[in-house]
Amino acid sequence: MEIIQMAANICAFVIVFQITTIIHELGHAIPARIFSKDKVAIYLGVGNSNRNFKIGGLQVVLRGFHPLTGFVSWNGEKLTRSGKIISSLGGPLISLMVGIGSILIAGKMSNTILNNLFTFIAYYNLFQFIVTAIPFKYPSWWGAYGGTTSDGYKVLTLLKEKAEPTN
Repeated sequence: MEIIQMAANICAFVIVFQITTIIHELGHAIPARIFSKDKVAIYLGVGNSNRNFKIGGLQVVLRGFHPLTGFVSWNGEKLTRSGKIISSLGGPLISLMVGIGSILIAGKMSNTILNNLFTFIAYYNLFQFIVTAIPFKYPSWWGAYGGTTSDGYKVLTLLKEKAEPTN
């Protein structure tokens, strides 16, 4: 029975990781789509597979199974500086909101399994908020993110740029 429980826990963790990654990436993609009215793509996973489908104006590309990895791509020329900042902040802010919401839900759960699940969702989302909001370059050992910059780093870079002239 313990093996079945352990397998169920692993499946639950993988599902939570994937759903959380999708929600985080939607936090970037939806503002980018709203502000640019142009193509926005969400890339999920790592690999050479490029199965894709559309959800409204968003293209979703499944590159291979890796529930912790996702990126959003948009045409930077179609977004204003403030649009880029809002789109970059969208992912971490959604992770923070899901984390806080999950803590509140977990506090109302009398069922131990559901309480543990929502507590895990909360901690994972809060962790995701921290590692994406803090401005830094991901180290090479960070897997698919190695060498890229965090969302917070992108925002800080955009804030340091000179404001676009207005006519």
